[in-house]
Amino acid sequence: MHLNMLLHTSKIIFAARLCRLTGLLPWQPVEILTSTNRRGKRSIQKTRGRLLHYAKAEAAPPNTSGQPQALLPTLKGAKMLVDTHVHVWEIDPPKYPVGPTAPTWNTYPDEPGAADELLAEMNAHGVDWAVLVQTSWSTWDNGYIADSAARFPHRFIGHGLIDPQDPNNAEQVRYWVHERGLAGFRFHPMYYPEEKILLTAQNGPMWEEIAAAGAVIQFHLTAAEADQIDAIARRFPRLTLILDHLGYPQVEAPEAAYQPIVDLARYDNVHVKLSDVNGHSRQSYPHADVHPFIVRIFSAFGSERIIWGTGYPGRHRAKHNWPSLAQELRLIREGLPFLRDDDKENILGGTAARIWELTQSST
Repeated sequence: MHLNMLLHTSKIIFAARLCRLTGLLPWQPVEILTSTNRRGKRSIQKTRGRLLHYAKAEAAPPNTSGQPQALLPTLKGAKMLVDTHVHVWEIDPPKYPVGPTAPTWNTYPDEPGAADELLAEMNAHGVDWAVLVQTSWSTWDNGYIADSAARFPHRFIGHGLIDPQDPNNAEQVRYWVHERGLAGFRFHPMYYPEEKILLTAQNGPMWEEIAAAGAVIQFHLTAAEADQIDAIARRFPRLTLILDHLGYPQVEAPEAAYQPIVDLARYDNVHVKLSDVNGHSRQSYPHADVHPFIVRIFSAFGSERIIWGTGYPGRHRAKHNWPSLAQELRLIREGLPFLRDDDKENILGGTAARIWELTQSST
């Protein structure tokens, strides 16, 4: 790690602390999908009507079973744990097919990574909710994600994939949101280095449909693709956008190389997923070589726009060389000394609860 990066990190931490002590915060909390009559909210309420109906009841203790319950632990301000990034998949064609979703994809699983295995792991570690993210090897058919979220609507939120090269992808957005109940989608602009795939003229109707549906969008990207998110955030200021895996910081690259990711903080609707820290690091826990990047994100976005995510369910974490769920939780709770307790609460669940409306209204 470069010495100037260490010094820069210390200055940012001090500035962030000073802002908090004086109350002069450089960021403001962003309420997403509030009671405002925003276009598209009605469709989200329809597809997740059971969730919103339960959320009007009084709060109950956290659900530690896989069975539906009449009351949800969704009081505003409750300390929830929300894992916003877990891949689950089944191998059961033609119902749940396996196949590529990228031009050069050629890696496939040899066994399922089931939602039921994830649920058992969540129960063991007190995780309230998980956002299920369609894998790159499960084709463009988001059926298993949608079916899993429908089976456990009180624990799972579904995010699928939409093919950015499909001329009929606007219709696919309508289908997966309105008929199958998905809450959002993930795009992989880093898989298309030769073109600005998200900004093609063909995808204009797709983005209009996404905005109308109020879907939450996450991006698998590097700094090289940040300009595409800049354009989308500017065009759709009320669309919730998430940068996955910190935008892939490179610990050995010049500091300026990561700046396009940090600069996206200028848009209030852009959030960052604090995930895959181990994958970015060249060091063991607590992966101190990645801390300067996390501090830059924290200082620019604030914990109110940072969410926590992991990767795979149960035993598949070790199989794919990812940390265990316990290790992922430990990193946020103990491994990042510049975070205060309220920051940790935001990152581990509070911010996600606001994005996906997992809190109970005051009425």
